[in-house]
Amino acid sequence: MMESLSTSIETAATLHDGPAPNEAHFFWCTRNVDDFRFAAPLLTRVTESRALCEVITEHLHLTKLPDAKTPEAILWREGVRRWNKAAQQKIPDHEWPSCWRAGVDMVVAFTGTIPGGIPIVLGRPNFEQEIRGLGKQNPAVDIHVFVCGNKAMVQSLKSVCDVCSNRDSQEQHYIVHHERFG
Repeated sequence: MMESLSTSIETAATLHDGPAPNEAHFFWCTRNVDDFRFAAPLLTRVTESRALCEVITEHLHLTKLPDAKTPEAILWREGVRRWNKAAQQKIPDHEWPSCWRAGVDMVVAFTGTIPGGIPIVLGRPNFEQEIRGLGKQNPAVDIHVFVCGNKAMVQSLKSVCDVCSNRDSQEQHYIVHHERFG
C-alpha cells in the first residue's frame, strides 16, 4: 500500500498528471521494531523525498516496550523523554511527529538524525485524538488514513473516522484505507 501510494504521488509530481492525494496518513503499529527495519528503505524514501513528505505522514507505533520496571528500561525511557523535550525546541513545529502537532503527549524515538530521522512513537496510539487533530489542522480537506494492522485496529480506526466525519464537519470526510499481512 505504501509503495503504491508513494509511486502514484511521485508519478503525479513528475508528470503533473493524474490525481494524487493532497495528504495521506499512514498508521502502522507493530510489537517488533524489526518490522520497521524491514521497511526502512521505503520509510526513508518518504522522509527524504520532498514530494512524498509533503503529502504522506507516517504514524509508526511500537506497542511492545521493555519491562518498565527494570533499571535499564527506566533509564532509557527517561533519556528518550528528555531528548524529546530538547527535540521539540530544535525541530520546527511543522516537522514534529503528527502526534505532537495534534497535542498528544507521546514518547517518540527517532531513527537517524534530527531533523530528518523517522519518528517512532513508543506505545499504543490514541486514534481519536490523533485523527481529530488531523482534521482540525486541515479543515478544508478530506483526511485519508492508511493503516496496516489487524482487524481490531482497522475497525477502531473506521469507527473513529465515522465519528469524526459525522461530528466535526459536514463537508470534511475521514476515509480509511487498509492493508493486512499474515
